[in-house]
Amino acid sequence: VIRHGETGFLAQEGNVEELARYIRVLLEDEQLRNSLGEAGREWVRERFNLPERVRELEAVYDEVLERF
Repeated sequence: VIRHGETGFLAQEGNVEELARYIRVLLEDEQLRNSLGEAGREWVRERFNLPERVRELEAVYDEVLERF
């Protein structure tokens, strides 16, 4: 779900220094924090929209059923 630098930051697993650096950046830069948060919300809204996913799944079911 995280797109590094677009919707948040990804730190290497176990890399405490890297994680601390990203946390510090977010604490110090309100504009960046807000823009990453909004980009993350929009990304989720676009890709995890339940009614849209249900329509897509129903279309797959319809396609499969047409073959029988």
